[in-house]
Amino acid sequence: MKPDRVPDERAARRAALLAARQAAWLRRRARGFQPRRLPFSPASILGRSARKPPPE
Repeated sequence: MKPDRVPDERAARRAALLAARQAAWLRRRARGFQPRRLPFSPASILGRSARKPPPE
């Protein structure tokens, strides 16, 4: 392995790890997982689409 390529490989590995972590977090969010540090409900983020339509 060439010494000048080491930082590039390290950066690529870090980017891949970050992308994987982000994807896992998004999958959990999509399933309804809610981190404790968010005191508000996902409905307040998504807006009207998450709320039930008014009864007619």
